[in-house]
Amino acid sequence: MLEQPVQDVLVRSVRAAATAEVCWTEDAAPAGRPVVPLLDVDHPVLAVPYAEAGWARSLATRPRVVLTLSDPRLTASGWAPLAVTAVPRLVEDRGGEVFVETLLDQELRKHPPSRALADSPLLRREHWWYLPRLLVHLDVLDVQPFTARAAPDDALLVTADPGAVHVPRVRPARVPHWGPPLQVEPLDGESLPDSGTAMLLGHDFTEPDLERWSSWTVVGPLRDGVLDAEPPAERTVPGMPALRERVRRHKRLRRACEQGLRLP
Repeated sequence: MLEQPVQDVLVRSVRAAATAEVCWTEDAAPAGRPVVPLLDVDHPVLAVPYAEAGWARSLATRPRVVLTLSDPRLTASGWAPLAVTAVPRLVEDRGGEVFVETLLDQELRKHPPSRALADSPLLRREHWWYLPRLLVHLDVLDVQPFTARAAPDDALLVTADPGAVHVPRVRPARVPHWGPPLQVEPLDGESLPDSGTAMLLGHDFTEPDLERWSSWTVVGPLRDGVLDAEPPAERTVPGMPALRERVRRHKRLRRACEQGLRLP
């Protein structure tokens, strides 16, 4: 159990954060993605639509995950950069009742695009397929200070802990020159692993609407601070989509959510 001052910092920071990153390992290989961190009373929870059921179920089988609050943009008062080590626990809310009752207000505040789908009883009835969620509760084991990403182009470097390959180790990093190869500089001053597989995770979004939120990952062998991998094809937020593309995106989301709900 966390000491009360640490618990208080965790609750304030998760409540104030607009975005976060969750990282894990699969077969000793690092993985991760940006997320919207929500709060269930005293611990973080991820409310994942059924369109993204695959990674949510995979995440929930990991023995340990790390949630990082690294981006100061769009945060409220009380936010602090943190690295949270936790045990994931999956609860499937196929009817959406738990999500609507306990978490929807937080998502609408933190993630404005959700307002177009669920900001009123009428919208929630029309977009019923968006309300069922895979609720990945993060039962917290440890909370540590973290170094905030100072710029959108900064990234997270994720490796497997040498002492426990199922536990990801996450630190903020910067790539001064996008090679290849990629020279990685830690932002927290800590030394990098001598070797092993590593992943760079970056994401950026439009402010304050979060209408466009893009992410990228690069995975490869890391040796002496150099990641032997091709740079991501695109690291910037895409332009505003035309109306036709917005309609297509909406239809794709609906089809993916309905398909996810049909699967066991």
